[in-house]
Formats: sequence, C-alpha cells, structure tokens
Amino acid sequence: QAISHKRTFLGWNRPWVDLFSDWLAQEPERLRHRMVVVPTREAGRRLREILVGKVAKTGDGAILGPHVVTPDEFFRPDQLMPDAVRWAGWLEVLRLTGDGAVAALFPAGLERQDNGWRLAVVQQIEMARELLISGKLDFAEVARIIPEDGNRWSELAQLEQRVVAQWKQWGVPDPVGAKKNRALNPVLPQGVREIIVAGVADPTSLAIEAWSRLERPDGTPWDRAR
Repeated sequence: QAISHKRTFLGWNRPWVDLFSDWLAQEPERLRHRMVVVPTREAGRRLREILVGKVAKTGDGAILGPHVVTPDEFFRPDQLMPDAVRWAGWLEVLRLTGDGAVAALFPAGLERQDNGWRLAVVQQIEMARELLISGKLDFAEVARIIPEDGNRWSELAQLEQRVVAQWKQWGVPDPVGAKKNRALNPVLPQGVREIIVAGVADPTSLAIEAWSRLERPDGTPWDRAR
C-alpha cells in the first residue's frame, strides 16, 4: 500500500534542526506518539538537546519523546555478524573457487593470490553488496540490467550465493539479506502513531520500501511529513 505524503516547508532563515524543533514543540502532547527520522545520529542528538531545553524553559514537565532514529534503523538486522566471520566466509569461498569459475571477474586468476589480496577484494565486494541493496538491487539483478557486462556480475552472484550458504552452514544470517528482510518487515515502537521524515534529502530505496510497508493498526497508511 502506498504511503501518503504531507509536506511542510519550514523556511531557510535558520538551521533546519532549530526550525524543526520549534515546529515539533508546538504540539508537545503529540511528541511521545511521534517517530522522527533524521539524516544522522548527530542531528538526532542535537534535536533532543534542543527539545529538552525548550521543555525546561516552558516548565511543561519531562519530555516523553519523540522517538528519534536514522533511516538505516528501519532495516538494521537484529543480529550483527562479526567482521571476522564475514571475511572468513568469503576467504573460504575464494579458497575453494577455481580460476575458471571467475575468469571474467578475475582474468589473472585467484589461485596464486595471497590472503591479503583476497581480503581487500572481498571487502570491496561486500561494499558493493551494501550499496546495491540500498537501491533494492543485487548482483543477479544487475547482470540482467547490464547484459553486455553480465558475465562479471553473474560470477559475482554465484560467489554471493556460495558465501551466503557458507554463513548459513556456520549458523549466521547473511547481513545484507537480513537488511532486506528487515525492510520488508519493519517494526515500530509501541505507541508510535506518526512518522515524520525531517531533513533526509535523499532517502535510499530500501528506507522508502520500509516506510511504505508501515501501516496504522487500522490498515490506513501513515502520513509522512518533511
């Protein structure tokens, strides 16, 4: 179900966090039922500081909200994979991969490369996986989108499948796949009735996917103000 939009322009005359905190403070009774999505943790920290200061000046009592989060908290996995396990899985897969299986991706071959070289390569591969999933893509999808370079992307997709299977054998979920699953099944704190996206100029496709799947208990879509 598509999410509805309610946009609010607050002006350019002051920093956005100051303008936004003034806007929020107009309805203090609604703060504890609001979730505010801000671009960075530092922006969230600054917003909380300003709101607490406003409450102290007005004497309205203790502040009970809002819930302040960054976009990635909507798809952050419950279980984080240790880096050692992540890289060990990849190194094991590359160790067992013959040069013929990655001829398009690594023309010079893998078998003669040392672990330092392989570790640098798999870190780049994981970085690419993280960037692609933020746009709701993976290596197999890119191979279909760019057929002229499909062999390289197809080999990456095969390596990806193998390392995910290796992690599963060790009892740990794929961290990139877990992000996607979390975005498809986002969870909100109890009591939240409104989501406000503030200062997030270019949210990722994965974040938008998570927001679009959030519905009120009665099934109606959430409002999203900026």
